[in-house]
Amino acid sequence: MHSSIIGVVAIAWIFTKSKNVGLWFAFTVFYPAVLAFWRIPVFLYKQESWILTFALINAIISFFRSIRFIFTGTSFFLVSLAIILTASSNPLLWLSTSTILVLLLVAYVHRFVLAFKPSSIFQVHIKLFAGIREYGKKPFFVLDDSINRDYSVRREKALCVSQVQVLSGESSGHPSSYQDDQKGNRLVEALGTEAS
Repeated sequence: MHSSIIGVVAIAWIFTKSKNVGLWFAFTVFYPAVLAFWRIPVFLYKQESWILTFALINAIISFFRSIRFIFTGTSFFLVSLAIILTASSNPLLWLSTSTILVLLLVAYVHRFVLAFKPSSIFQVHIKLFAGIREYGKKPFFVLDDSINRDYSVRREKALCVSQVQVLSGESSGHPSSYQDDQKGNRLVEALGTEAS
């Protein structure tokens, strides 16, 4: 197969004597990649439509997710069609016809279910951001136990020291002394201290 393609290119190159034959051959061989990575993105960019872009991405994701279903259904359909066109036996014709009928019903049910499921791009979006959220919960570094214990001890000492008794009517530099002041209460909550 490969040698015949190379032979055709070599013969075309001999007869045309053009340097563009190699470029033409490369463009023809890699046309699916050119279509997927150049023509379609440029077309979508020129349309300036996010809706069209998301619809195309959704169609591509849906196609690759259901490729097993499509391949199996198409195989059964083609085999049944070949039997219908070539067989003259009634049992085979009934079997093939009923197979195509079942395939049709399965396709209707499948499409009905897909109509009420979230789109494929939305499901991919949910999985992607759930993974990002889980990755974000992991700490970038883990504190040594001695540092962590030291911090806990210092925090407890700070909480004990920060609790002061203030008689009503007196002012204090401690934020919890402002009993009915919203600003003081928010500051107390932020510091993690308790009003006494």
